[in-house]
Amino acid sequence: MITIPNPSPVRGEISTLISRHGALPVLRAVLFTLLSRQGRKRRPPVFANELPPHLRRDLGLPPQQRSLRPGLPPSAGLF
Repeated sequence: MITIPNPSPVRGEISTLISRHGALPVLRAVLFTLLSRQGRKRRPPVFANELPPHLRRDLGLPPQQRSLRPGLPPSAGLF
């Protein structure tokens, strides 16, 4: 007989789910979850510097500095 010194806590949770709901519904839920996750593409993360001004304001972030077109001197936006 093989004994496992530290059984996984997930094993106990799965046993509880099976005793509460039955093996077939639990198996169906697990398979549905695994199969439905494969087709989804993960959305790329959104960075704070890419947020529009109204979302930055709602989150309490400072307004983003306006960037000048490349090649213009730093004083171009002042006049």
